[in-house]
This record gives sequence, C-alpha cells and structure tokens, in this order.
Amino acid sequence: MWFIYLWGILGLFILLWILALKPAKIREEKNNLFGNKYYAHRGLHDEYAGIPENSLPAFKRAVQQQIGIELDVHLSKDGIPVVFHDENLKRVCGVEADISELNAVELQKQHLRNTEYTIPLLKEVLQLIAGKVPIIIELKFERNYRLLCEKVNILLQHYQGNFCIESFDPRCVWWFRKNQKDIIRGQLAESFRHHGMKINIFLDFLLKNLLMNFLARPDFVAYNFEDVHRARSFWLCSCIYQVQKVLWVIRSPEQFVIAKKQNAILIFEGLDLRKLESEFQKINDKKTE
Repeated sequence: MWFIYLWGILGLFILLWILALKPAKIREEKNNLFGNKYYAHRGLHDEYAGIPENSLPAFKRAVQQQIGIELDVHLSKDGIPVVFHDENLKRVCGVEADISELNAVELQKQHLRNTEYTIPLLKEVLQLIAGKVPIIIELKFERNYRLLCEKVNILLQHYQGNFCIESFDPRCVWWFRKNQKDIIRGQLAESFRHHGMKINIFLDFLLKNLLMNFLARPDFVAYNFEDVHRARSFWLCSCIYQVQKVLWVIRSPEQFVIAKKQNAILIFEGLDLRKLESEFQKINDKKTE
C-alpha cells in the first residue's frame, strides 16, 4: 500500500506543478504585437560607434531599421520612470550611486558610457518611438513595485502603438493582470543564483521554475538563452500550454539558428539580422529541395 500512496503523492505533486505553470489564455492580439520577431536588447546600441545601451540614439537607430525595441525601466527617487538597466550607476555612468537615490533631474545629467547622451525618461523614449516599432518594456525589481506599475501604466494609457510589459518580478506581472488585463504581459526568468544574483534559494527555485505563473498568468515567457537547456518548467509550459517563447539575449549566429528553430521571439545584441535571415533561409531552402 505504501507504494501506491507514494505514487499517488508523486502524481499529485506533478499535477500541482503543471497547474502552477499555467499562463494566460492565448490572445489573438498577441500575434499583432509580436509581428516583429526581433527586438534590440536595450535598443540598437553600438559601443564602438558611441551609441550606448538604453539611450535615445540607440532607440532612434532601431526605429530607422524597423526593429522592435526592448528596454528597462526603474523609478527615480521622486517616482519618475527612467530608462536604465542596472540598479547602480557605476557600470554605465561611472558614478557610485543607486538609481533610487537620485531624482529624475539629477539622473538626466548622468552621461552614458562617457558620451554626450544621458539617462532618458520613459516619457521621452515613448515620444521618440511614437508607435513606429513595437516595444517590450521590462519593469525592474523595485521595493515599491506597485508605484512602478502605476507610474508606467499612466504613461502607457495614451501611447499609440504596440507594446507589452515584462518583469522578473511576478508581482508586476500580476499587477497588470489585475488592473490592466488588455495589456500583454510576460514573465522573465533565468537561473538567478547561477548568474550571481543574491537571492533566497527558495525564491530562486520558485522564479526560475515559473511556479508563480498561476498568479501572474503571463501571455508569454521570456527566458535567458544560456539557461534553457536546464529550464524544464519553461519547456513544459511551452509544450503543454503553447505559451509564446521569448529568448534573450541572442548574441551569436549559432544562438540565432537555435532560437529560430524553436519558433521563439528573439531579443538580440550585435547581430546583422539581414545577413542571418538570408543564411537561415538558404539552409531551409536546401532542406526542402
């Protein structure tokens, strides 16, 4: 009998695991938003050309080439959404200070990678893009996640163009599920501790295995390409629920081919998309001959 009970408990555990992974129902409008299969990671930046990440010229360059844009949003000390990736300014601006320690005016004076360009407000970026290409807006981890969601939502209410939000923080995804159901939302994930993030082991387990999906109900799941070979929950969610896959960051032709074969949306850096698309098409043509 103990053997039967053991299998019963195991079966129940597997069932609960699968149910926890459940995303939102597939929405037709998602196909329109993701008509663009490629998104430039932090804009179409080029350090050698003096175009830093998450800068206005990086976004302008993506618009000119009709490539989708992925960008990151933090809150300034005075609660203004600014476009910047790191919590700290040191790597990009050379200043030992956190984003949350400076107000928006002070942040706008910080130069990116020793260039003339400074940290932009989300409002400025939206005005620049103006619906010309779709946007993936990543909401970063914030202590006051509700305020971040509220401030970003206000800016998006009058924005004319395709966009979606995504976040590593399932609370942000859940907030949009609860308050703005029509906005496409995505859950970001990776093996956090493997990449050096200081995070509780239990929380790392929950987040990397997408076990908060039952609350956030994301429309898509965006996973770190480096971790997909060990991301069993990601593939379960894709196979069982047919959730849209997004892979980031694609940085090589080899990664491009693998991601394309997975029918995933690509968030990329430093690639010549036209050349890669042409080569990929030639490979497919040869297979069909």
